[in-house]
Amino acid sequence: MQPDVLLDDATWRDPSGVPREWPSTTIGSLVAAADSVAMTGLREGWATTSVATLESRLRQQLSAQIPRRLSAEVGSARWVGVATRLATVRMFEVHGMDEALLRYAMREDVAMHAGLDVLAPGIDATRVIPTELPHAPRTR
Repeated sequence: MQPDVLLDDATWRDPSGVPREWPSTTIGSLVAAADSVAMTGLREGWATTSVATLESRLRQQLSAQIPRRLSAEVGSARWVGVATRLATVRMFEVHGMDEALLRYAMREDVAMHAGLDVLAPGIDATRVIPTELPHAPRTR
């Protein structure tokens, strides 16, 4: 049996991943900033807001931490975007929000979107991938 849609593995994007081609110093500053902002967000209860609100708050905090020297290939907007995604993932992981993490990862999952197109052509993926997060689980 053959798959309906063939996808290159390179299309899969790890939501907690950073671009491999970036210099290690850039990746180090990004990871440190994302972790720091994620911890701030956890302390302040941002994990119980919508994904859009959460990302907006994280993006605002991370914009103030952009390293002074970024290569042209990285750029400040891309650095903030990757750091925001990483901080969001970190918050979900630390808070034990596995369902929210899965939903977040699915937003950009090319294979999942291709599957939806085969099963239900033209379906609005936002109907399948809710943007609102459930209330935060009790801490263990």
